[in-house]
Amino acid sequence: MLHSESLEEVLKSSSKMEAKLIGYDEKPIDVAFDSFEFEKLKMQEHSNSDCNRKIQPMKMKPKNVCSPCIKPVSDLPQFQIKASEQQPHEIVQGNSFDSGSQTTGGVQKVSTKARMYEICAANYWKPPSFECCKEEGPSHLKLFTVKLTMKIEDGSGLLLECYGYPKSTKKAAADSAAEGAIAYLKQEGYFLPNSE
Repeated sequence: MLHSESLEEVLKSSSKMEAKLIGYDEKPIDVAFDSFEFEKLKMQEHSNSDCNRKIQPMKMKPKNVCSPCIKPVSDLPQFQIKASEQQPHEIVQGNSFDSGSQTTGGVQKVSTKARMYEICAANYWKPPSFECCKEEGPSHLKLFTVKLTMKIEDGSGLLLECYGYPKSTKKAAADSAAEGAIAYLKQEGYFLPNSE
């Protein structure tokens, strides 16, 4: 029969060590406020006489300038591609496929990553893989970059890789990569924009 030591015996035989923070990998930053001489700093006042600004009103609107149409991504219509025996691609628009999504004040919200999974499922494509390919910055200000990889199984055998923008969370970075993939699929005609 095995005999294990009592807690008291273990504590007597062990040596006392200083507490150590596990997982802390920050490099110390020396911030010496003494090196700045705040008393000697002066504010420089800006006077309008320093610069010769001449403002002239525009009498005619330039002919070749068009006003940009900018919409936030959240305001863009949501799409789903569905394979059908009658048509190569049947387009389902709107949030009809978001039955399990969260509802906030009557508006359904689904992450772009979830939309990407739904598009793949509706077209019988393998789901995309999301891989965190880059982490940068100190641990309290990390930025993550995610790579989305998916194979479009429509006979072309296209392998799509999209890199998202660096974001502060992996979830936001994955959504950014999924936005890029959805934008590519729209551009290549895998589904059409909502006709309003």
